[in-house]
Amino acid sequence: MKQITAYPLEHLAVLTISGKDTVKFLQGQCTQDINLLIPEQASPGAFCNAKGRAITNVWLIRSKAAEPIIHLCCHRSSAVRLAKHLSQYIAFFRGTQLTDNSDRFEGFGLLGESGENWLTTLPEEATGRFQCQAPDGRWLVWLDSDAQFYQSVMDHLLPLMASDSGVWQAADITSQTLWLTDDQAEKWIPQNFSLDKQGGISFKKGCYTGQEVIARLHFKGASKKSLCALRWSGQVPSADGKIYQGTVAIGDIVQAGATETSQLALAILKIGPDHPTLYADNNQQVVAERLD
Repeated sequence: MKQITAYPLEHLAVLTISGKDTVKFLQGQCTQDINLLIPEQASPGAFCNAKGRAITNVWLIRSKAAEPIIHLCCHRSSAVRLAKHLSQYIAFFRGTQLTDNSDRFEGFGLLGESGENWLTTLPEEATGRFQCQAPDGRWLVWLDSDAQFYQSVMDHLLPLMASDSGVWQAADITSQTLWLTDDQAEKWIPQNFSLDKQGGISFKKGCYTGQEVIARLHFKGASKKSLCALRWSGQVPSADGKIYQGTVAIGDIVQAGATETSQLALAILKIGPDHPTLYADNNQQVVAERLD
């Protein structure tokens, strides 16, 4: 088996929705069509306010269990706000529960061609975990730190473990995998960060919170912003920096990272008829290369 590397996903958190009305509840809140979720396959989505602005974006992961269990993976800083938002509505769905598992489940990302095969080597008796494949093919596994066989699974993981998640987060950027942070809450409509292009918005399902605004923007073709992955050398980007066309700011950096040789960023840019030269500074010294 080819070598794989495991990366700690300490920047991510998990909320879990369970109970008989789980699908019905989430269908009325999320941009994704919950009926189409495939077990152990991460599906993008977002939860919005009534004005259609994203409280945060998530990956939805349906468990293989017979009883509906759906995990919501989001940026750790957004978990409390998302839980508070969903708690306003879940009270109307008796028998359905929201559990904040941010401190209970530990996430690890697997990079390498054999990630799926490696998961089959875990002890068969090791319950208390769930796993999923990301849209770009990477695998993630989440371990219940309270489960009986937690340590036996960790013993398998530790020899593969990287010291930090920098390489994983760089892969997030090159694959345009955005994790909205809490300070970005209610700032963007989902189309602004290309959730529609990533299959994270259903325009055929029924109503959900924020749906009217999101649908209107779609059918009018009026979104003037989209997500773009960028790379450049030199100056380190800040997570709230700007991208420039000449000396005019035309976009906001929403996620930043780096490789050994370059800086990386996800930016929400104004859409124009052409692809002008972009800069990471307003002095036009640092050219930002598009990766899409």
